[in-house]
Amino acid sequence: MATNPAIGILGGTFDPVHLGHLRLAEEMREHFALTEVRFIPAGDPYQKTLAEGSARRSITPAAQRMTMLRDALRPNPHFTADEREMHRAGPSYSIDTAVELRREFGASAALIWLVGSDTFLGMPTWRRWNELFDHVHVAIAERAGNTGWRNAMADALQEQFGRRVTETAQDLIAAPAGRVAVVSMTALDISSTAVRAQLKAGQSARYLVPESALDYIRQHQLYSREGDGH
Repeated sequence: MATNPAIGILGGTFDPVHLGHLRLAEEMREHFALTEVRFIPAGDPYQKTLAEGSARRSITPAAQRMTMLRDALRPNPHFTADEREMHRAGPSYSIDTAVELRREFGASAALIWLVGSDTFLGMPTWRRWNELFDHVHVAIAERAGNTGWRNAMADALQEQFGRRVTETAQDLIAAPAGRVAVVSMTALDISSTAVRAQLKAGQSARYLVPESALDYIRQHQLYSREGDGH
């Protein structure tokens, strides 16, 4: 049994938070016996706001995304909203957050960065991405039966994956950082992009996002001109 805390870290834009985020965190929490899962919204998600012409969408203000997230997490005592990136000047970089969390939790705590397989494939585009393994483990959520992503890794990522991967959850819990694990997850095909599109089209997003988030979306007329979250 682990003597040090095991903390899950789930970053993202959460625009809006949806049930896929919550289910991923819950299944990872159970799999690794996590003490806590920290949800960390990006204050300035630079990869989503890079200039790509006039079609590039604006990101919902950080304070509104945080309010929806806090309300959604409240029923689960193991889930915590962390607003550190909202108060950071400039773009939000995962390596900066990892360094801060390692300093906060100490040298011996197991810190496990939780990502979907698509996010993992994009890691080589992150700032100083290979330094993350000095501070955290990485746990990849693999939708049940969907293993094709493993053949899509860039060479540098494949090299890191090959020498760090383990099939034993205890390997991550027993060490502070440096390993990679793949966890088969319930296949919930939900994305914030799809939720926004449904709301904009006036379609229902019930059972895709928490009811508290739907209430907030309706109240503040987010994602659609009519503001109808039903």
